[in-house]
Amino acid sequence: SRRLLYGIVLWLVITKFVSASMAGMLWPNLPCAVAVAGLLIGIAATGTSKLLEMDITGSAKVVLFSCVIPQTLSAMYWMLDLPKDPDRAVLVCNVFLGVWAMIPLVAATFGQDLGWRFTSWTLLGSGFCISGVAVRLFVVPGRWGSEELVSWTLNVGVLSVFVGTSNILMDQLLNDNLVDKEGRGGSAKTGEWEAWLLFVLAIATIGIVGRALNRTAPVLLSMIGMTMIALRISFAASSATGNVLAFFLVSGVLGFAIILFAHRCCQHSSSRSQPAWSQLFDEGVVPTAATAAAAEKLNP
Repeated sequence: SRRLLYGIVLWLVITKFVSASMAGMLWPNLPCAVAVAGLLIGIAATGTSKLLEMDITGSAKVVLFSCVIPQTLSAMYWMLDLPKDPDRAVLVCNVFLGVWAMIPLVAATFGQDLGWRFTSWTLLGSGFCISGVAVRLFVVPGRWGSEELVSWTLNVGVLSVFVGTSNILMDQLLNDNLVDKEGRGGSAKTGEWEAWLLFVLAIATIGIVGRALNRTAPVLLSMIGMTMIALRISFAASSATGNVLAFFLVSGVLGFAIILFAHRCCQHSSSRSQPAWSQLFDEGVVPTAATAAAAEKLNP
């Protein structure tokens, strides 16, 4: 009851007593309050002792229908006023996490334990999908494509891609990189380099999209990923040559290249310069969010 009262008071504060910009930082708490209240109701309706005796299928059903689905639907409902209140764009986080959490929970309700690797792959795929939505909103804004929504959607997407590929790589390194053990050394090495190749492609995509859309967070994640790649290449060079100096030489050269890339990106962001293809937006061939908002003000 106290958590339900907290949710009601929070809703009144957000909608009645604080400014829209201040409410933007509080909006994600409302779906979370719905999730907690729904979970408590589900536990009370099921019974704590009975819930502890359930298998993974029963527990997944309780969490799915009492917690995840209400949280996601409530976030979607509060996002309906997004064109009037762009600060609600932060609710994209709630919607994305809810939709992504439904995948393993729905599978669990059918008795399928998909495992950590499948969950990482679904996170990677979902991240690419929502990043594509962000690019679409940037190119064709319409009434939904505000700067806030583009930024939040893209940031959530690239972070999901980064975490998903990192988990896949970590899983490969922890479980399959067993050199000269049980006769799996060669295939394990092949699997490791395939995981690194996926990571490199994902990091390159994140950096290109972030630079094209002139967003800082994707470029920052790309630089973190490039640092991880540089360290792996340096270790490989040291192992191949049998000389520790090769590690410092290669890591120094690659680190200098990453610093130059970061410097160029900072200049690009500060000058707000755009790549050649995006001149279409400046020339008005494709409307941006700003031009769409201006046209809506002129023609209400």
